[in-house]
Amino acid sequence: MSAILLSTTNFHNCGDDFIREGLYKLLQIRPLVNTIWWNRGPGIKNKYLNDLNLNLRLIDYFILAGTPEWVAKNENIYKYCLKHDIPISIIGVGSHGGMHTHEQKKLLQRVAQSGLCEITLTRDMTAKMYLESVGFNNVGLVLDPAFFNSPIEYTGEKKNILTWRNLTYNYQSAYLRAQISAFLKRSVHFTKTGLKNIIHRKVRNQLTQKYNKLMRTLFVKMDEPKQVIVHENNELYEAQQIFGKDNVFYSSDYQLIYTEYSKAKTYLGSRIHGAIPSIIHGATATLIYDHQKASVLETAKSIFSGHNPEIGNVMNTLYIDNDMSNDLESKSFALKDLTYIIALEKDRIQNILKSVPVLSTYLSLK
Repeated sequence: MSAILLSTTNFHNCGDDFIREGLYKLLQIRPLVNTIWWNRGPGIKNKYLNDLNLNLRLIDYFILAGTPEWVAKNENIYKYCLKHDIPISIIGVGSHGGMHTHEQKKLLQRVAQSGLCEITLTRDMTAKMYLESVGFNNVGLVLDPAFFNSPIEYTGEKKNILTWRNLTYNYQSAYLRAQISAFLKRSVHFTKTGLKNIIHRKVRNQLTQKYNKLMRTLFVKMDEPKQVIVHENNELYEAQQIFGKDNVFYSSDYQLIYTEYSKAKTYLGSRIHGAIPSIIHGATATLIYDHQKASVLETAKSIFSGHNPEIGNVMNTLYIDNDMSNDLESKSFALKDLTYIIALEKDRIQNILKSVPVLSTYLSLK
């Protein structure tokens, strides 16, 4: 039997699992094709099911699937494909906070020049432009794969959901860079030794406090019934301190978190994959973020607006330094219209996939 290796992070936070399940719905891999998931999650070792040296010997095809990093920890997979002429598809990837090293960029250029990459589909414009800049051709824009998950029918009372997270501020965040510049203008002279760490730590602490205060204020203003959801177990304790223990939901079972999002009337928060499952269940969504990774929702908004401007208006992306006082009003829309557009986009992408010479042979698309 043929085998496909799919690279993603999973079992780290539920968003990665939502992507994986959406990709299965989109790709419809043939039952007799062996699928192997390469987990790049934090702390996951190359052992047992995740033994890359073992899995690489088994593969006939490689799919970089819906992850925010195009290279990080995938270097050995790319190199193996280049050495053994293994075809590649890049499907649903997006931008992220970090930049590639010179060597990683060269590796991507080699992949682009090799002709092994059959198709490249990104979920935001930043990723599209970067991959084009290193030589990939005909890069397309698609919805985040999580949009292709099947909605759950929920007939009970809907609620307002807020998702809080431990924001990771980094030097690629335009907001953080602006805050550091302002801090330097206000500060006395530092010696070069430790300057970066001193500034970074001080500004991070200030931004975190501002963010936590903002999210607490927004939650208090929410109408009942309401709930806070976190995606990672290392966020649970602090969220309970900020919002109250009885208000916070977390589960290590991603399906239970997905079920909670099916109950959303409105969504407000800092998880892309909190906004998306809420939207597909009929909620309006406001994503509050700090850097360009949030553009995945802006791309989705553009795609939906191309079909129906009213549907595009149900999702909004706000950056933390904006005045959000006038941007949080709820909007209503017909869920059937949204579902129809998602189905159209799914058909469009699947028609593209059916035309891909090698990949299509592993899929059961009609």
